[in-house]
Amino acid sequence: VVNHPFQPYFLHGHVVAAPLLVLCLGHFGVRHAYLFWSSGIQEGRKTGLGLVLLGLPMVMSGYFLQVSVHPVWRTVWLIVHLSTSAGWIVACGLHVVIHVLARRKVVAST
Repeated sequence: VVNHPFQPYFLHGHVVAAPLLVLCLGHFGVRHAYLFWSSGIQEGRKTGLGLVLLGLPMVMSGYFLQVSVHPVWRTVWLIVHLSTSAGWIVACGLHVVIHVLARRKVVAST
């Protein structure tokens, strides 16, 4: 929320935590996405691809948002960052649900 008393703290916390979150994206990209993609497992491919495709503009717009000085570009990058972040959160939730349901199906069939 704009002009909330805690806004500066959350903004600074996000800026500090963002590099760690980007490292986590890379880790999951290699340790999870690549392994599942190369194994031929079909569950979660669409949402996983959505996470990858939304991840790049989310990360880049966050960077450009910090270094832009012109108000118009800051607004553009803010809109891109918020919309791709919201889409990424939704896709991540769907992705987790798909994986949980797939694992339950495997466990139930054994």
